[in-house]
Amino acid sequence: MTINLEEHTYNETLSIQVSLDGFSFYAQDKNTGDYDEIVVQTVENTGSPDKVLRKIEQVFDDQASVFKKFNTIDVVYRNELFTIVPSALFDPERLTDYLKYNTKILSTDFIVYDEIKPFELVVIYIPFANINNFFFDRFGSFSYHHHMTVFIKKVLNDATISQRQAVVNLGQENFDIVAHEGKKMLLANSFTYENAEDFLYHILFCYEQLNFDPNRDTLIILGQLDRNDELYQLTHTYIRHIKLEEKSLLCA
Repeated sequence: MTINLEEHTYNETLSIQVSLDGFSFYAQDKNTGDYDEIVVQTVENTGSPDKVLRKIEQVFDDQASVFKKFNTIDVVYRNELFTIVPSALFDPERLTDYLKYNTKILSTDFIVYDEIKPFELVVIYIPFANINNFFFDRFGSFSYHHHMTVFIKKVLNDATISQRQAVVNLGQENFDIVAHEGKKMLLANSFTYENAEDFLYHILFCYEQLNFDPNRDTLIILGQLDRNDELYQLTHTYIRHIKLEEKSLLCA
């Protein structure tokens, strides 16, 4: 999917979201601040960053003139190779120690971190090194973050003082969840699911661990989901207060 940039007024910001399922390129409208899709591509049957990179290279070859219009590049990596620690317990010399208990780490892995300073949290993660190197070659310099950093910042920035709720960022085969009470994060995690039952199981497990009340505490679901969808109908049977919001997570 592509759009004609000449028909729109854009500033110099390009946001790129990358996962093993595909990638998306967005340009920010200079007047409204909203993002428009330039390229959206799904990469099926892959668990390999190499296959995703080949698809990205093809897009750059086909749309070379489009990407020359931007000087500010922000890349968001979406994967499950991350963990979160409080800033008070964080030591930048021990990145491997934080990740090794829930992520398989190779000796060649490049481990980085994002600081969420307003909320005293640190997201430690492994970006896709081959894709990172490709962007360095093409752009020279760019900023990059983990998608959970973007998600946590959005949820906590939007939180009210007394709010207690769980927020889900819904994908086709996976979802992220952040639970919080006011500006305090209680839980953040990512799960894969194949059907509505899988989704509900993970949500109820999180509710149980946090002592959330399914009859009182709100669940917000971001993404493309209709109230007639089986996932919504089943979840609403057990969790009474559900809000649906069609919003995208684009940049940190």
